[in-house]
Amino acid sequence: MENLGNSDHNILEWEVHLTPVSSLFNCPGLNYAQADFPAIRQALSRTDWSRVLHGEAKDKWRAFQSLETQFVPKKKPSKHTKNAKWISYKAVTFIARKRF
Repeated sequence: MENLGNSDHNILEWEVHLTPVSSLFNCPGLNYAQADFPAIRQALSRTDWSRVLHGEAKDKWRAFQSLETQFVPKKKPSKHTKNAKWISYKAVTFIARKRF
């Protein structure tokens, strides 16, 4: 470690190599305001849940999610966003907490 000028403080230096990871918070969600709730109720009542809920938890979630995506449209990305697209929700909340 090198000293910082004539000081007795040391300098730490390193390189960080990151790869971008897509965040769930940056993906457009579902627009429940425009969902077809009567159709959802009908589809849920017609579903044989004893058959659907048999097996792995991941398969159960996918079965339910397929019903949800049929009747709930996706939100359109907003053209007027406060934050950059690359910043995650966690980073935004951390920054907001740090400011206060």
